[in-house]
Amino acid sequence: MRKAAFASLALLMSGVAAFGAPATPKPSEQAPRTMDEAIDRVVTNENRLYNSIKNYSPLVETYIQNLKPDKDLGYVPGGDKYFLGRADFSKGVSLVSLSETNGKGKKNL
Repeated sequence: MRKAAFASLALLMSGVAAFGAPATPKPSEQAPRTMDEAIDRVVTNENRLYNSIKNYSPLVETYIQNLKPDKDLGYVPGGDKYFLGRADFSKGVSLVSLSETNGKGKKNL
C-alpha cells in the first residue's frame, strides 16, 4: 500500500515538474548580442505596445487622502479627493470624468 501511494505521488510530482519546465527559446527570442540590438528590441516593443494601447479606454479610479499634522497622533486624515473617469488613449493620454455632468471633465496629461 505504501509503495502504491509513493509511486502515485512520484508520478504526480513528475507531471507537475514537466509543466513547470521552461520552454526552449525560439530563434527570434534569443538574447540580443549587442547593446544596439537590445535598444532596438525595446523600442520595437514599446512602439508595438503604443499602437495596441490606442484601442483601449480603461476606467480610472483615483483616491487621494490628504494628511494634516496632529500633536498626539502624528498625521491624521485632513480631507480626500476622488476621481472616477475613463482614460482615452486614442490621441495621447486624456482623462474624461464620469462624475462631472457639465462637460468640463476632460483633462489632458
